[in-house]
Amino acid sequence: MLKLRLVFFLAILSGLMACKKDSSVATIEDEPIVEETFPEDVFTVPDSTGALILTESQLALKRHLGDPNQNAQVATLITAEDLISLYPTSMGDLSLFDQGGEISESLGQPATLTRTIYRKGNNVARVNLIDTGGHPGSLLATAHWGPRGIHREAENLLEQTRTFRGFPAFQRWLPKLQQSNFEYVIDNRFVVSIQGKNIDMAQVEEIAKFLSPAKIRRLAKK
Repeated sequence: MLKLRLVFFLAILSGLMACKKDSSVATIEDEPIVEETFPEDVFTVPDSTGALILTESQLALKRHLGDPNQNAQVATLITAEDLISLYPTSMGDLSLFDQGGEISESLGQPATLTRTIYRKGNNVARVNLIDTGGHPGSLLATAHWGPRGIHREAENLLEQTRTFRGFPAFQRWLPKLQQSNFEYVIDNRFVVSIQGKNIDMAQVEEIAKFLSPAKIRRLAKK
């Protein structure tokens, strides 16, 4: 049952965060599998009516993100076109290469996903901006790292939860593969996710600064 839940959870997460592949785009290799044991209560399961039951770890994530109650009103999603308008044509020395957006689903709840690829030669950054509408289930699918207080260092791995501009964040750096991942959550609603190839963590943080939380908030108030 635990393996089934893990497959279900990862399928949802990968579906939400996947970028459209283009054969002309420098490919970011799949990350090596890092052995990790997830507690059983990380996963969401439906009750007899089909409604999602938040487990203890998921409730802990909600507390970590500051969501005061499970039944908070879900906001109207920002359109993909409006979110795409927030992306600059370049990020540092990386130029805009490909872009798209759509309404997707996260744990059965709608979410707006936009994805943009920036590159210069073999240096590639995939940047996702997701509007979950503030639904707890959507946040849990994209920011499932929240309650785990991660800090791991090894020869080829640095992985930790932290804060970024006052927001909860998660980063992973694989130096041998020159791969970086960075995510942070704005106002319990928006998830910024960056995957870099041949881009170190310092560069990824600079890329993250190009998406302005203030501009995102202004869109949310329209």
